Amino acid sequence: MMIFDASNRDQCEAKRASTNTPLQALTMLNDPAVLEASRVLAENISLTNKTLEDKLEQAFETIVIRKPSKFERNKLMDYCEKQVAFFNTNAPLLKNTLAVGEYKHPTKKYKEAEAAALMKTILILYNLEETITKS
Repeated sequence: MMIFDASNRDQCEAKRASTNTPLQALTMLNDPAVLEASRVLAENISLTNKTLEDKLEQAFETIVIRKPSKFERNKLMDYCEKQVAFFNTNAPLLKNTLAVGEYKHPTKKYKEAEAAALMKTILILYNLEETITKS
């Protein structure tokens, strides 16, 4: 928790310091709990019959607690579509990406390439400063 400037439990702090270090980014990108949380949210969202854009907006609102701007929506959509194309042509990486964590996979059929792409996109959302250091 020291990496994320967590307060000392021995003293009261009125305002938390806000820093952004490479260690925070590395932790958020590689921590098994964050990866599993990304996978589970992505798989659950993939089960819906919404469009990819609507699924991304749902993930954004769930994590950041606001609607994405047009610029954010376009950037995330572009990235996610590229990831879907990548995972559609790389089956071994697709299986490895979705294999993270102990939480059970949904029993219903879902698009695995889309879920993996959403997982990678959700990982980006978890790494936003706005997400990490919500005021």
